[in-house]
Amino acid sequence: MLKKSTIPVLDNCSINNDSSSPLFVDHLADYIAKHHNMVFPHKHNFYHFVLFTKGSGNHLIDFEKYEIEPYQIYFMAPGQVHTWNFNGDEEGYVVNFDPEYFQSFLLRTDYLSRFLLFKWAARPDCIYNSCNASSCCIEYI
Repeated sequence: MLKKSTIPVLDNCSINNDSSSPLFVDHLADYIAKHHNMVFPHKHNFYHFVLFTKGSGNHLIDFEKYEIEPYQIYFMAPGQVHTWNFNGDEEGYVVNFDPEYFQSFLLRTDYLSRFLLFKWAARPDCIYNSCNASSCCIEYI
C-alpha cells in the first residue's frame, strides 16, 4: 500500500492548463477525456468538487471506496488522496478552486470555515442525494 506522504500532489494550473484562473468548471465527460491518464492515487492542492448525473464505477477517496451512482456529489479538500475507476459512461460536472478563491471577495475570510463542507475531518467525502434530476435537493450543505 502507498504511504500518503509519497503520493504526488497535483496543482490547479497543471490540471486546468491555466495558471491565471483560481476557479475551473467543466463537464465531467470532457474532464475525464482530458485527464484519462490520471487513474493513479494523487492529491490536489485545491478543492475538487464532482457531481455525477450519470455513471458507474468507483471513486477511491482517502482509501475508502465509493460506488458511483447518479446525483452523488464528491467533495475533496486539498491534500486528500483519490483515484477513480470509471466505466466510461460518466456525465456531470467538475469544479476546482484554489483555497484562496473565496477569500478574495468575502468580507469575512473565515466565513467558509463555518460550513462542514470545508472542514475536512468533519464531513463525508460523498453526499448521497435521493432526489432525481427534476427535483435535486442537497440537504447536507
